[in-house]
Amino acid sequence: GWAAGAATGAATGVLSSFFRATHRRRGSPTSLTTDLAASGMMADASGFSLSYSDSGIIGVQGITATGNVGGAVEAIAAKFKDLASGKIDPAALAAAKAAHKIALADQLERRASRCQELGTDAVAGVDPRSIAEAMSAADAVTAEDVAAVAGAGLAADPSLAIVGPTQALPRYDH
Repeated sequence: GWAAGAATGAATGVLSSFFRATHRRRGSPTSLTTDLAASGMMADASGFSLSYSDSGIIGVQGITATGNVGGAVEAIAAKFKDLASGKIDPAALAAAKAAHKIALADQLERRASRCQELGTDAVAGVDPRSIAEAMSAADAVTAEDVAAVAGAGLAADPSLAIVGPTQALPRYDH
């Protein structure tokens, strides 16, 4: 439920914001997906996340030429490693928190999303969270929280789904 996983869920949401597209402004931090698209490595890229009471899923989806898949996957893994190190620029963390809060507000203001969340909370037997609680949880996320979630993500085996030729794909056999 919300109470059990508030910190993990908020940190997962903020972490995922490092992978979501942002508008490029002079001197402002950009997301990995914006940088991948700008570099030509990927024609399009966007981040996504799903938060649960005790875990979360963060991913990047995009369009790239077969020969660029390995480089894109390595760039994504390198970003996770950077974030797991805890050396997160305060401006980038603030931007990720703001992006996460905007996504939360959008999600929680939609009737269908709110009804689904209320139903999930009722089945789980927990009190529903208010938008203010969600925003407070996002504001409370620290660089250390983001690093912990990124580190947990690195501990799991990566997954790669592809449509198209697979001969140039990187291998992640352990």
